[in-house]
Amino acid sequence: NLVTFYQLGSSIISYAVSVSTLLISALMPAFTELEARGDHSVLVEAYLRSVKYLVFVAMPLFIFLIVTASKLVFIWVGMGYSKAVLVTQILAIAFLLNTIAQVAASACVAIDKPQFMATASGVIVFLNIVLSFVLIKAFGFYGAAWGTAIATNIGTGYFIILVHRAIGVSSRKLFLL
Repeated sequence: NLVTFYQLGSSIISYAVSVSTLLISALMPAFTELEARGDHSVLVEAYLRSVKYLVFVAMPLFIFLIVTASKLVFIWVGMGYSKAVLVTQILAIAFLLNTIAQVAASACVAIDKPQFMATASGVIVFLNIVLSFVLIKAFGFYGAAWGTAIATNIGTGYFIILVHRAIGVSSRKLFLL
């Protein structure tokens, strides 16, 4: 029964991530073209601008999900699914950063460094298993969502650091957007 609650919360987040991903689908070919032409400084500028615009769209979307999760779950599936609300809120925290990092994923492919995505994904999977196990033991059902949230944010943060080093962007510059 608990899997249903987790799946409902996860599905809501999945829809939000897919909307955001649609917005950045054109970045990979554009970034690849810039890198192929040797316009690295233009690539970095386009990357920073793309992150800024995605934050502008994704941040309100995920904040909306956090604030209205109880209403969304009720409208979607009705009464009796309140456990899915907190799962939605916890996973929204996790996947906001992950969604924004999709711009970095496009840059990663453009600079021919797919190993960064593989390494970060490995970190996320490993940490998710370990943290979910530990947190489920400590906190019960919601420990799985917290394990996913923590693992996703750590792995995504690591991925962003790798990409920024490779393209020569300081994280400070990113936060000054």
